[in-house]
Amino acid sequence: MHPIVSVRHYGGIPAESIEAGAFRHATSRWRLAALVLVFVLLGAVSVARAVMIAPHALFIDHRTRSTVFYIHNPDDHPVDVTVELIYGYPRDDGQGGVRVFLDEDPDPSEPSCASWVRVLPRRMTIQPGKRQAVRLLASPPTGLPDGEYWSRVAITAVKSSTPRSVEGAEGVQVGLNLATRTIISLNYRKGPMHASVELGAMKAELGSKELALTLDLTRTGTAAWLGRAQVVLEDVTGEQLQQWDRDLAVYTSVHRILHLPLDTSLVPGHYIVSLRLDTDREDLPPEGVLPSGVILRSLALVYGGTDSGSGKGTGIGQ
Repeated sequence: MHPIVSVRHYGGIPAESIEAGAFRHATSRWRLAALVLVFVLLGAVSVARAVMIAPHALFIDHRTRSTVFYIHNPDDHPVDVTVELIYGYPRDDGQGGVRVFLDEDPDPSEPSCASWVRVLPRRMTIQPGKRQAVRLLASPPTGLPDGEYWSRVAITAVKSSTPRSVEGAEGVQVGLNLATRTIISLNYRKGPMHASVELGAMKAELGSKELALTLDLTRTGTAAWLGRAQVVLEDVTGEQLQQWDRDLAVYTSVHRILHLPLDTSLVPGHYIVSLRLDTDREDLPPEGVLPSGVILRSLALVYGGTDSGSGKGTGIGQ
């Protein structure tokens, strides 16, 4: 097992964890001593550059049952790469954000495709500046019902250093394995698919530094809703003060709080925040985009010149 120095997610999904690098050596009793000596002897350690993945979202249709992605090594050293499939999707973290909780042994009722999609090759060494194609081949079980099935593709790249002897510790060698882990999405689709989302409660709080927009979103289609939120702040005259675009993914239901930083100073008064939900995602491959109806909603806000300004409103349109 290699130490993970960074974890990257795509699609606006935060990493589950970021673990610091660790050192390995021949004798377990020397772990702490070797760790200290390595910093003394080797000085600052460069962090491994993450491999580059394209595309960052994968989609497999039941008719073709395969797809390809590419791993590029931009480093000046070879990297050992391992690819594995683990079930997971973005879920509500209970604090207004989302996290991808990975489950290596999901319940049979979960829509997982991780166990019946093969990776070819699963392990590889990529030379500096080179690119490797990786194919995913699906072998779904007989009688698979129509629907969308999910997994995450975890790509772990390890750059190994040459072990060095530790002065004063006979027989002990210390090496540093720097690893990066990139996690991308995989959606397997069988049968007719459509994406739609329902916007429930919406609340906005306007402060001196940010607009906090709270959204309750529920998927109502047969596939995950992969879209974006376009938020516009205007004054009472209709002048646009600022606009934000945020990618969103709704696999089941989520309670999201979007923290939108303000680039302009506000004076006390009345404001309007407008929301547009659509599926205009230019970052996704064409086969992954499922068009959905546009949802529009706006709220009237009163800003009192402190961070306590808030607003609740109606003005619902679809």
